Amino acid sequence: MTRREQAESIATKLTPAHLRLLEVCYGYPRGESGTFCGEWIMNACEQQGVPFHQGWLTKLANVGLLAKDDSSRRGHRRYYRLKDADLVRDVLTLAGAVR
Repeated sequence: MTRREQAESIATKLTPAHLRLLEVCYGYPRGESGTFCGEWIMNACEQQGVPFHQGWLTKLANVGLLAKDDSSRRGHRRYYRLKDADLVRDVLTLAGAVR
């Protein structure tokens, strides 16, 4: 499967709300480790007027766009990273979210 076919396949599995959340994740500043906390993304979504649901981050991980990293604070926070930033960009481009 080519990268474009992979991006198309993933894009068909996502709703517009998932894509908007993915765009927030893609644009979110990441630290040296490349990780970000779900709560930080939730706050960024609130500031940008983008709907958020914790389960949508899991959906993005399940389709291979995000990878779950270790949790901290006794499991009360879940950290993620972009699994493949180029693939994320390709999915967003196909969906018309990134120009």
